[in-house]
Amino acid sequence: MFIPHKSRKSSAVVVVDIGSESIGAAIVDFSQALKKPRMVYSHREPIKHSKNEDPKLRLRSMREALLASTLELSNTGVKVLSSYERSLSIDRVFVVCGVPWSKTIVRFTHFKDEKPFAATKEYTARVMAESEKKATDADKE
Repeated sequence: MFIPHKSRKSSAVVVVDIGSESIGAAIVDFSQALKKPRMVYSHREPIKHSKNEDPKLRLRSMREALLASTLELSNTGVKVLSSYERSLSIDRVFVVCGVPWSKTIVRFTHFKDEKPFAATKEYTARVMAESEKKATDADKE
């Protein structure tokens, strides 16, 4: 967790959240007089993408969303901060990155056998490999 400078009585930070579907940017007041940090302004920009998008296009879309978020923050966000508390200035920026450049697919595999079976490591690996092949073949269609 961020702890503001002890020598400063007031402090504002920018937090940027890079997720798989959007980019968020917020200005947070960390003034010592507050019992807990207060969000002054936030904005979230969706990352535009299509189902079977090329990774280079995905990265470009993420960069475009990041640029749009920072422009919004520097225009509207700074004005909101100024009207909230004129003496506050942003002294740090924190960036949190998810994994927007990876493709994550969650699949549930259900299987049953007519005869009793032992769920050994080898048996489970074989069933999972068969399930993965079926899913991969279905994605190609």
